[in-house]
This record gives sequence, C-alpha cells and structure tokens, in this order.
Amino acid sequence: MGARRGPIPVRWEAIQRPRPADAVIEFEHTGGVTRGMQVAWRFLEIEDGVEVSIEHELQLGWPLIGELVARWVIGPQFVEAIARRTLRRVKHLAEGGVGARDAEAVA
Repeated sequence: MGARRGPIPVRWEAIQRPRPADAVIEFEHTGGVTRGMQVAWRFLEIEDGVEVSIEHELQLGWPLIGELVARWVIGPQFVEAIARRTLRRVKHLAEGGVGARDAEAVA
C-alpha cells in the first residue's frame, strides 16, 4: 500500500481481514515503518447513510524512543493525516463524486 504525506512517499504492507458480519475491516501492518500497527475500519449505518471511522494502534518496538516517535511524530504527522485523506476520499466516492472506474485516475 502507499500514500503521500505532502511530498513524502509512504509505503507499507498489510494483511487485510474483512469482517462483514461486524461491519469492520481489520488490517495488520506487516512491513514498513508502521510494522505491527493494528488498524480497524468501522462502518456504522446511520439515518443519513454510513459513518466510517478508522482506528489505529501503533506501538513501535524501538528501544527508548519508540513510544515517543509513534505518539508525537508517526501517529499525528503521518498515520492520522493519511487516514483523514482516506476518509475524505471514501466519502467522495461513496457520495457519487467519481465513478468507480475513474477513481484510480483521480486518486
């Protein structure tokens, strides 16, 4: 998987575990700086449509600085920023902003 944080390319590998009965898609990052991060996309039907949220649990196994880097740099500057853009894009596509086959060209 990949994204950009401004001019910085970001790449990672993840295992995806869809759980449709629970309206959740889980991811476990298996490669990249965020290796070991647990992610859950949650879908909740509401009166006006579907609410989507993304939850992350990142604990870097780096001695001494791992927790600080995860909490103050990687989490807010990369993970949260990319998640916000992802949610905006999902909303745009879900609301018919772009046809599904055109999504690749716009992303």
